[in-house]
Amino acid sequence: CQGVYISITDRSVMRPVALGVQIAHTLKRLYPDQWDTEGLNRLLRHPPTRDGIEQGAPLEEIFQSWQADLEAFRQRRASVLLY
Repeated sequence: CQGVYISITDRSVMRPVALGVQIAHTLKRLYPDQWDTEGLNRLLRHPPTRDGIEQGAPLEEIFQSWQADLEAFRQRRASVLLY
């Protein structure tokens, strides 16, 4: 493997978690037998995302699975934000 180089040109629109999921999704699609997703559960801590990657679900479906939890987090943190 020669690796990959990613250059971020606009940090304001960069979504690192989404990028990581896209990379994992692509690796699983391109190398289904060689790429082991066992460690994803420890990294992601979100079984629906891991399952979506393993099953080859559409990325938008995977991203949609976060929305309820993301909104709940935003509501919980709103009272402690300083800015």
